[in-house]
Amino acid sequence: MQLLTLLYLLLRTTTAAPAESVFGFDQIVVVIEEKLITKSDVQKDVALNKHLPMQSAILQSIRDARPLDSLVVLEVVLHMAGDTSLYKAEPEKIEERLEAFKAQWSTPKEYLEFLSSINTTEDQLLLIIEKH
Repeated sequence: MQLLTLLYLLLRTTTAAPAESVFGFDQIVVVIEEKLITKSDVQKDVALNKHLPMQSAILQSIRDARPLDSLVVLEVVLHMAGDTSLYKAEPEKIEERLEAFKAQWSTPKEYLEFLSSINTTEDQLLLIIEKH
């Protein structure tokens, strides 16, 4: 009888839909050690995908198919590297990529509106370019 009751409860259980917060909090999607990947991080990466491709073709193919997975892979690589220095682009290369990124918009106003739409500043964008 207990087995039937347990089976009944398992079959009847449904997953709850995430509730929308009245306080505007973000949803945590993944936790990797001390790093949180939130829903807005994934949405930002999706919005940036067509405008700012990754330097690695392998990571870009993952990003195209599964945006969350690409963010997880980036964080896992950084975490596994630990104190080991990973390749970092020269400041000139980062600036070149930033300028190429900006050139996709007709006016500085459109560029700033895009950044605002994904809740990002140019300083944050530079950090994203450095990681990608």
